[in-house]
Amino acid sequence: MQKKILKFNFPKKSIFGFKVLNSIQSTCFAYLFILLIFLSNYLNGIYKIELLARNFYIIISNFSFIILCLNAFNKRYELNKNIYLAINLPLFGFFPLSIYLVIKFCILVFYIIFYK
Repeated sequence: MQKKILKFNFPKKSIFGFKVLNSIQSTCFAYLFILLIFLSNYLNGIYKIELLARNFYIIISNFSFIILCLNAFNKRYELNKNIYLAINLPLFGFFPLSIYLVIKFCILVFYIIFYK
């Protein structure tokens, strides 16, 4: 009896018709998003709209980082195994923190909208 292997055919183009990034491009942009997240994480606001804008920015940037990491993982066969691990290991270390930040700031947005 043969085992059936689930193989997903990922599209070559995005929803908007652009070409999907390869592994190196995804990795470079993921590092850029990490830099932007750390540089802008401590911007505080006083008013409700400023707090919402900051939280939405953090949610969107972390979610973009998650998508780029998943794309780099999907395109991992384009690179040598050792090079791929050397480049992307720090990204995969930040990946769980990014998921946590998305959940945390989504909860914070709901708190700001409904309780402030």
